[in-house]
Amino acid sequence: MVLLVLSGSACVRYTRVSIGPGNAEGDVCLQTCRQANHSDDAIVECASTCPGAVVENDECEHPVGVDGEYEPVTGCVATMNVRWGRMAKIGAVIVGAAVVITALLFVAHVSTPTH
Repeated sequence: MVLLVLSGSACVRYTRVSIGPGNAEGDVCLQTCRQANHSDDAIVECASTCPGAVVENDECEHPVGVDGEYEPVTGCVATMNVRWGRMAKIGAVIVGAAVVITALLFVAHVSTPTH
């Protein structure tokens, strides 16, 4: 079960688009993308075409403010995509291995002499 959870976390992909500081044209473009699109995927795709955009495979960081709360990072949008196909394959391999091991243990137990 632990292997399934750990392998599942490897099947999540983050895409972050950030606009460098001091890039007014890029900031305006990012705001336009946020207003024109309703889904995170569409906003990130639009923002990746903005001037000064940097696309990375990570989340937007949220620094802790003075009052201990998280503050949104300006000039950054992110989206998360789950790779269900990869997760299903990994799960099938883990379940298949568990079935084979259980069958081998059962055969070993049944074939053990009781004398």
